[in-house]
Amino acid sequence: MIGELIPTGYTYDSGRTAINYAFSAATEFNVITGQTYYSGATPLETIILNLAGNINIQSGLNTYTGGTASLPTINISGLTVDNITVTGNSTFSALTATSIYATTIYSGGTDLSQLIGSGGVTVTPYIAIIDAASISWALSSSTNAEVTLTGASGTLSIVGATNGDTGILKVVQDLVGSRTMNLPANSKVVNGGGGSISFTTNPSAEDIISFTYDGTDFYWNVGNYYT
Repeated sequence: MIGELIPTGYTYDSGRTAINYAFSAATEFNVITGQTYYSGATPLETIILNLAGNINIQSGLNTYTGGTASLPTINISGLTVDNITVTGNSTFSALTATSIYATTIYSGGTDLSQLIGSGGVTVTPYIAIIDAASISWALSSSTNAEVTLTGASGTLSIVGATNGDTGILKVVQDLVGSRTMNLPANSKVVNGGGGSISFTTNPSAEDIISFTYDGTDFYWNVGNYYT
């Protein structure tokens, strides 16, 4: 230990005497208990600067090096980081982990439990698209989609299709039934469909259609009337 420990006394509460201790110079310890030492008004258990210049963050604290408490920026340079709990929104530029619990990690606004299936298999959830004059299906959102036909007799538009893309669309009739939908241009339908599909006419009926795209044409398969 370097530096002299100097006691100072003061009186409080009906004449009782308390003793404070201060060091006269810089002081070094091999072991220190932060709960009993303070730097100004800050307990040393909150932040301890060791001789190598590394900041050691004690467990159970909400500590960040930038941003705000609700949107913190935490700079970590260590090769191994264990047991990180994040509340609020956090962005990682690169992350390597042995185990990820997807219920607490999001990609954009999507829970990773919806994007990663068991065994690490990547899946895409069904998204709802709207019946209209132009029924827009953005493959960047999901390659699985569903639409309830309500009478618009619209034309399906597949946005962002590239050579090799595939997709599945669940087509549901409303409570009236007999609704129709046109396929995109350059569509070819299995078994000589001539580029169009005859959907089940029953109210609330469900059909499944799927496509593969070769960069020029959409090739469609049809499954009618799932019950």
